[in-house]
Amino acid sequence: MTFTIEKLGRINAAQIEIKPLTLFVGKNDSGKTYCASAIWALLTFVQGIGYPSALKNVPEQLKIIEQYLNDQTPSKLNIKFSSEQIHQIQKDVRQSFAKASPKLLSDAIGYEGFSHSKFNFLVPENCVQEMSIVVGVKKDTDVEQLILIENEDDEDGLVESVSHNYSTTYELMIDGQKIRAFDINISELQDVFQLLKYQLGQDIAGYAVFGKESSSYKNTIYLPAARTGIM
Repeated sequence: MTFTIEKLGRINAAQIEIKPLTLFVGKNDSGKTYCASAIWALLTFVQGIGYPSALKNVPEQLKIIEQYLNDQTPSKLNIKFSSEQIHQIQKDVRQSFAKASPKLLSDAIGYEGFSHSKFNFLVPENCVQEMSIVVGVKKDTDVEQLILIENEDDEDGLVESVSHNYSTTYELMIDGQKIRAFDINISELQDVFQLLKYQLGQDIAGYAVFGKESSSYKNTIYLPAARTGIM
């Protein structure tokens, strides 16, 4: 992934290609912290943009996802994104970030003064051609029963079913390759769909923009030397 910077502190213009390990080395007050802070701002922005904003110009998929999440019914979701739709998501995320970047830079670096700064990312051609997400939610078939004794004279009591667990499966495919998959049990149905809303929001924007490297960026550690003492 390549990032572009213009008029950021002492940096007039730069292109930075991010690798699994990226180090900025230079003299004091040369722009190292600005660069690292700007990239950190972008990574956190894309991870937090969420599916509504990322899909504003992909209405068919947005409608399917919102209906699935709002219904909160144990069922299956199978949604696919074509290369054209992925390119639209990339374009929308780029535009959203360009608009928000002055404030994001101010928040990341700690003060105002970036109204003339420009910072964005370049998406490589053929970054992602196809993306599909399959979600399954089903109620466990095992029925547990709880006997409630209303008073000491009632030996039989009332029989009431205990709330079930919901088995939730999630699978993300990028260009035919399985990238993410998990299978968990959650007791409350509303918690299931809250988790899915969060996961869909991160994955759709993140993998559309960063491709298969998105999972690596989620684990990014940012260590600004001036603040941590690490030199």
